[in-house]
Amino acid sequence: MPRKQTETATSSPKAHCSTCSVEGCDRPAQARGFCSMHWKRWRKSGDPGEPAIRRMPGGRTCRIEGCGRPAHAKRLCGLHFHRLKRTGKTGGTEFWAIQRAGRSDKEMYDDLCGRTDDESSCWLWQGVIGNHGYGRLGGGSSGTLAHVLSWVIHNGPVPSSQCVLHRCDVRLCTRPNHLFLGSHAENSLDMVEKDRQQRGERHCCAKLNDAAVRQIRASDSSDEHLAAQFNVHRTTIKDARSGKTWRHIE
Repeated sequence: MPRKQTETATSSPKAHCSTCSVEGCDRPAQARGFCSMHWKRWRKSGDPGEPAIRRMPGGRTCRIEGCGRPAHAKRLCGLHFHRLKRTGKTGGTEFWAIQRAGRSDKEMYDDLCGRTDDESSCWLWQGVIGNHGYGRLGGGSSGTLAHVLSWVIHNGPVPSSQCVLHRCDVRLCTRPNHLFLGSHAENSLDMVEKDRQQRGERHCCAKLNDAAVRQIRASDSSDEHLAAQFNVHRTTIKDARSGKTWRHIE
């Protein structure tokens, strides 16, 4: 005897259709007439039009003053939680208290530049911090680097062949007299001279460390034996031993 159909027309869409049954969605249908996104929403909340947001018990909101978004983890919304993971701080009250509201870049810079009366101190950016540790005004591809904005405000546009470099070597600094122009080659040379490039242990993909490389070069064991000892591929051992990699280690 066939199973009785329990779903209603409002709770389950057409079983067969080429595109998603949600009005305005042109994605191909994957299950029960929904595209993948709307199918997952329907399964979690019963309503394909409502994003299935995981909220903390009691409808708590983000603990950052002025945010108001639903809290997901550590009583933070998604934006502040990921900012905390990336930079170690949330941006906090200062960031949300300063609303753009049509204000110019100059006005935003004056509020966020971290200006201090101490003539020798850096002006540390108080706004958004990007993935590489530089301050940013705005986000995404349209965001402006804070130290570049400082140069433009105080000195005018940056030539296309030039970069804005730091004398103080502090990425968050926006103090005008701590900045200077240089070519891309000079920027790379400055990075090398100050030993700031991502090499050796500082590289995100490093499998060895300085002590291990010195031990490998001093060893008479085979590449295969050392690869098993350090749990890496034998090519990694061969390149480190020959100096193809880890060239800064003597």
